[in-house]
Amino acid sequence: VSSILSRNIWKVVPLLKTLVSAVEQHYPELVDHIVLFNVPRIASAAFNVVKAFLHPTTSQKIELFAGVPLERMRELVPASVIPIEYGGTNSEIDYPQTETAK
Repeated sequence: VSSILSRNIWKVVPLLKTLVSAVEQHYPELVDHIVLFNVPRIASAAFNVVKAFLHPTTSQKIELFAGVPLERMRELVPASVIPIEYGGTNSEIDYPQTETAK
């Protein structure tokens, strides 16, 4: 299975390279940080491939975590913004809960 996934990752690299180039060219300073959590291993592997095509400034803004990086999230936003389900203190947020958050 992993060899099939590896071959399929390489098939999407040209598309990802084009998309990343367009985003870097037209929206270079759109965000300060992108923190993705509960990321599957295959997504981390794909990101490592795509990261080679990113400008270093852009790649430094993107962080992937297998779990919920509460301490890192608290460095970026106050605990009052983070939902209780993810270790913050916000009980008023209304969003569709994921399986992980239930």
